[in-house]
Amino acid sequence: MIQAAKPSEMPGFIAPQLAASRTKAPAGDQWLHEIKYDGYRVQLHVNKQGRTIFTRNGLDWTRRFSVIAGAFDIPVERAILDGEIVVIKDGRASFSELQAELAEATRTTCCSMRSTSCTWRASI
Repeated sequence: MIQAAKPSEMPGFIAPQLAASRTKAPAGDQWLHEIKYDGYRVQLHVNKQGRTIFTRNGLDWTRRFSVIAGAFDIPVERAILDGEIVVIKDGRASFSELQAELAEATRTTCCSMRSTSCTWRASI
């Protein structure tokens, strides 16, 4: 735990900041760029009670991505990870393959979550 930090309750769903379309990426050292994956944007909430995966609109999709939720056995009391669930085919993210996985109800055994940031974290 961070010294002098006050424990807090796990927040609920946090509306994500969404990208805006631009014709050109900004230049300069003050900008940080990330890879855009072609998948489903999600928030993974991790706490002692379990793991919950929310869509970018706040829908609970934990059952749809139960394999991914179960794979996050990380040494934190509470955390919220922001990322993208993708299917990699031929070295690239394939949204159509992700949709096919979900349509077949295979519980997305070949999907992975590419985390872009830790949105919120409590004591380790």
